[in-house]
Amino acid sequence: RKKIMEVYWEPQKAAFCGVHAVNNLLQGPLYSEWDFSKIALALTEEERKLMAENGTTSNDYLVFMAKDSTHVDESGNFSIEVIKKAITNMGLSITSLDHPNMKEAKQEPHKEIAFICNLANHWLTIRKIAGIWYNLNSTLSNGPHSITDLYLGAFLQQLALEKYSIFVIRGRLPDPYQDEGNGMRISVEKITNKGTAGVSIKFEGGEDAKG
Repeated sequence: RKKIMEVYWEPQKAAFCGVHAVNNLLQGPLYSEWDFSKIALALTEEERKLMAENGTTSNDYLVFMAKDSTHVDESGNFSIEVIKKAITNMGLSITSLDHPNMKEAKQEPHKEIAFICNLANHWLTIRKIAGIWYNLNSTLSNGPHSITDLYLGAFLQQLALEKYSIFVIRGRLPDPYQDEGNGMRISVEKITNKGTAGVSIKFEGGEDAKG
């Protein structure tokens, strides 16, 4: 009996879209908000050490020490540095699509394996799984959408017009994990370019809740 391919998807919870986006990229619940908090604290500590090297009595150091971590806010939104660290810790690279080295990715995005996109406090993942592209945005009320190779370029252009920062993910992505965590395992047969059959989620603050 042929095994039905499944896609892992975490819907939005609180303001943890950065966690959801990375887990949707990795196709499993590899990170929790606590893991991201640990990364944020470690990055803050590294910065404090660097600042201290310039003298602990400098005004910049005193101002920095008086602040809470710049890598997570009160709502649970994590900085881009935390997202990058979580991704590179998995042996992957993350590079802006606007980087000179990413010309090929811009011209032929369908040849890549994944993109992660950011606007203000919101993060979303677009990933190829078993040869098909999926929009795994955690705030989609009707679940993941499939994207054709032909439409992918136009979709990325639309995100860029909306002022999203788009990053190219390269390396060996893990296969979908079997553990559900905070997410759902969805048969690929249920996912179309209009959404996922049987999925209807009401988010706090409406469908376009960000974070």
